[in-house]
Amino acid sequence: MTRAEIRKTPTYSSWNNILGRCLNPNGSGYKHYGAKGITICKRWRCYKNFLADMGERPIGTSIERIDNRKGYEPGNCRWATPHEQSRNTKTNVFLSARGETLILQDWARKLKINPCTIKHRIKMLGWDIERAIFTPAMTPSEMGKTNLWGTKRNHSAGVWPPPAHNRYMESLE
Repeated sequence: MTRAEIRKTPTYSSWNNILGRCLNPNGSGYKHYGAKGITICKRWRCYKNFLADMGERPIGTSIERIDNRKGYEPGNCRWATPHEQSRNTKTNVFLSARGETLILQDWARKLKINPCTIKHRIKMLGWDIERAIFTPAMTPSEMGKTNLWGTKRNHSAGVWPPPAHNRYMESLE
């Protein structure tokens, strides 16, 4: 393969982007990488060494640092899909319950609960993590019969919205 052909490969493109992020103060990504101390090891400043350690970039992947506090170096990088990379960000919320630790989105998917429901229960309602995760979500028909705290609504007509609200709505028509 000629140099010109190598420069057109996805692997070379990834390597070249790493160099820019880590070494070029004028590069757009430098402020998030090089300026924060994220480096590329000396061995990988040579493309042939990078290629020997990482192999060709598989289709649908990009380079990921396993430990985001460390730089680009052998043992700390892998080719990962966007889905895999979304699990390795500082914004993920890890929750531990019943001996298992998962990110909030994975708990929600596993238990078929909206992640916003779990987050709301913890942040707004002050529930402990286990209760927030393992309390089943209400069905839409149950939602009209209870308030946010799960207690039954007490309306004289037994309907929701309450009769006073219905009269107000009628006056707007």
